[in-house]
Amino acid sequence: MPSYARFAAHAGAWAATPRRRERRRRPEPDVRTVPWWRVRALRRTGGLNEVGIGLIGLALYGGLTAMDVVWPEEGADGSVSTGRLVLLTASVAWTLWAAFQVWNRGLPVVRVLVRAALAPVPVERRYALVPAPVGEGAALVVFPAHGGPDDRPEGVLPLLPPEGPVEPAGTVELRGWLDRDGQDGDGDAVVVAWCGGRPLWPAGPYLEAGTADGAELLEAMAELLETGPAPEPTPGPGAQG
Repeated sequence: MPSYARFAAHAGAWAATPRRRERRRRPEPDVRTVPWWRVRALRRTGGLNEVGIGLIGLALYGGLTAMDVVWPEEGADGSVSTGRLVLLTASVAWTLWAAFQVWNRGLPVVRVLVRAALAPVPVERRYALVPAPVGEGAALVVFPAHGGPDDRPEGVLPLLPPEGPVEPAGTVELRGWLDRDGQDGDGDAVVVAWCGGRPLWPAGPYLEAGTADGAELLEAMAELLETGPAPEPTPGPGAQG
């Protein structure tokens, strides 16, 4: 397994590679001082964005109906068009389905994440932030807090795409550990990493290097060290700037 020095060098090279420009956003509210639904990453994780899509459809239907009342068309018989019935039916169905998903799946996940993020006792570790083997996410490869460049990973924490810039390597506070993702409490540890005073929300449980899943993920990331970070795509002839 590659050492801390290898992973940190890979993290630095990946951080220096031009990637898709991110939209400028206001910093996320601090989960320690605001309700969870005000945190963008937790809204996505909990599924509230999907509920919002359904509510937008209902608002559109309501707006069209209000326009008919205020500015009725000449000769209109007051019946609802097929298109609007489809819009209403689809919006109601989507909203109910999304709300069901939030209640049964999203809320339990968010509650565990918030509880882990607010855990009172942090565990300090060194880290290297490297690209995930699949998708647009990243992963924290975790190493002992006090050691040298030859240390091997203790574990790995898959992350959602961070909301802002994160140093490629350094020291991180890990909070949680006591919550488990299994229904009977014997699953993998749910951990939230705090870096630079803000949380890096996990895309999955913390995986120790000695477990089968942890070793498999670390091996997949170690293979990326041989190929290096993916290059920025080059626009073809005639591409618009």
